[in-house]
Amino acid sequence: MRIMKNLKILWNDVSFNRSVKMLGLVMAAAMALFVALWFLGVGIKAEVYQGTAGCHPMNLPEYAFCVLGAIDGNPETQPVYALYSAFVRLFGAIVIGGVLTSFLCTLLDRYSDMTLHGLMYRKLSGHTVIVGYGVITDDFIRRVLRDHEDFESWYPDRPLFGEHKSPPGKVLLYTSDDVAKVRESLVNLLPKKFVKNIEFVSGEMDIASQPDRICDRLCLKDARRVFVLGDYVDAGAGELRNLNLVRSMAKYLRERIPSGNPFPIYVQMESSSSFDLVKKMDYGFDSQKVMVLPFSMAEGWARTVWGDVESTYEPLDFRPLRDGDYVHLVVGGLSNFGRALAVEAIRVAHYVAGEKTRITLVDPQPDRWRSLVASYPGLHILPDIEIQYVEGDLQSDSARALLADEARNRHCLLTIAVCDDSPDAALDIALNLPREVYPDSRTSSQEFVPRVLVRQDHGEAKLSGGESDRLLQKAETRYAYLQPFGWQEQGVPTWCLQRFSVLAGSWFYKHKDWENVFVNDRVEDIDIDGMRREAFEIFKEKPMSLLWANVYTVDNLATVLRQLGLKAVRSGTEKDFRRDMRASLAAREKLQGSLLRDFARAEHNRWMADRVLMGYLPHLPSPTKNDTYRWHDCLVGFDKLSEENVRKDESSVKSRIFTLAMMGYHIEPIV
Repeated sequence: MRIMKNLKILWNDVSFNRSVKMLGLVMAAAMALFVALWFLGVGIKAEVYQGTAGCHPMNLPEYAFCVLGAIDGNPETQPVYALYSAFVRLFGAIVIGGVLTSFLCTLLDRYSDMTLHGLMYRKLSGHTVIVGYGVITDDFIRRVLRDHEDFESWYPDRPLFGEHKSPPGKVLLYTSDDVAKVRESLVNLLPKKFVKNIEFVSGEMDIASQPDRICDRLCLKDARRVFVLGDYVDAGAGELRNLNLVRSMAKYLRERIPSGNPFPIYVQMESSSSFDLVKKMDYGFDSQKVMVLPFSMAEGWARTVWGDVESTYEPLDFRPLRDGDYVHLVVGGLSNFGRALAVEAIRVAHYVAGEKTRITLVDPQPDRWRSLVASYPGLHILPDIEIQYVEGDLQSDSARALLADEARNRHCLLTIAVCDDSPDAALDIALNLPREVYPDSRTSSQEFVPRVLVRQDHGEAKLSGGESDRLLQKAETRYAYLQPFGWQEQGVPTWCLQRFSVLAGSWFYKHKDWENVFVNDRVEDIDIDGMRREAFEIFKEKPMSLLWANVYTVDNLATVLRQLGLKAVRSGTEKDFRRDMRASLAAREKLQGSLLRDFARAEHNRWMADRVLMGYLPHLPSPTKNDTYRWHDCLVGFDKLSEENVRKDESSVKSRIFTLAMMGYHIEPIV
């Protein structure tokens, strides 16, 4: 079947010109004529030779065997047919030795050329389909082929504890770029053994005209997952095309795959504004069979910096907040990464102690600021966050004066994120900020030193090795608190693609009596796997547009735990997990009285920020919430909430500790 499809593709190829096709037809006709002449000659001879009397002409194999024997065994007939035999043999030599050889060489040459350019058909199963060759394609290939990452480890049929690897398989790369150039580029980026496991298919990104034919070429229904990344040529302009492609794939899969675990389609959104828009919309994908999971590299990095419970980056509250203290984030450049960091700070920077969090956005293009405000029109109602815009860049006099003043202020926990569009310019700015920003001999304690983040395309290569390594990595230098982020080699962290927190949020939302499950004398009876399975079914029944709040619930966990003097640690085994569950129970017991009320206030402020980032506004025409028009009656100050809603916030704070349990974590005191 595969050979016939490849031959059909080869024959219909426009570059396989008409003269070669005619040569093939002539060759086939000549071979048929040769066979006919040969059998005609030996057949006539067989009529006059008695040795074939026992052979029946209808039994062709036996008849031909007898005829051959007749020719070879009767010397009297040899002179009569010598000339005829010589003619037939000469004709056969020309056809087989000349025309056939020429045709086969041409055929093989074209087959090799079309394979090189990704035009041939391959039958695959259990493979990963990657659509588009962009800046992070090689990272996903490396993680699939080398690390065997299981991107769907949050599915309830996967083990929660221990390291679970995905079975080995091939990668099928579909691209509209020149496949030969893409292959050459990957050879320079990846080991040869990985490139050998990549099948290349060339085609247009717009598959709406022939979706079934292209999905068949991708062997989509037999694949394990799909990543829609977009080509370099689509960067910044291909979001709508990617979504249309995903829609075609989802429709194709719904009609062909059985029920069970949903088929995952991951789609990258290059622009932060487009990603924000997608999260607010429901595209009607069937989560029972197909699950579409959009992601953004910029947001993935922002969540890695401040939202990951195991982050190696300094938090915004890098020291405990005291009376009069406040967190201040200054973002230089509202690029995709700058915008993503600002949004993540709005999501996580909610504290029990201290003053309002301040976020200052510095950018020379006012349109970027106006776009941010238009995307989140409710930012002004947030009770514990103050946002301001400064036109210019971090090298302007006004920005440098602001940084110097805040760096001298002992109540300010200052973090500066340099997110210029040019990584080289960003590094130059980060290394030449006002001298008050960097530690020196006058700095009495590291807790007062501002933290600096700098966006780099290739951070590890740029900021390590040789003189730069000695300059930036030694603790005694002025750049000891400068950290690069955002390099493309890391791509999007796997945990950002998963939905562990959605499962936890879905389960806690359904089980209002969850506190009766997590008690000391029933720790051994807690069925985490059963909870995950139940939550997964709840998750599949709801549109993803209503579940993003649960996705981001985990981002604020590290902040909550840090204020309780705790940290999250991944449990190695189920036995360890159950043993350490008692630490979570003890932490819950701390949350009582006024402390619980303070954390509930911070939780409500976090919830308000999350709702505002999803486009919600305080109710105006409606007295209750409306998910269609994005109104909510609880978008008010904590003191204006009903007692019932206050209890909900208190319960949410306590349940947050146990959200970690469904993610395979336990908590420990910070030493």
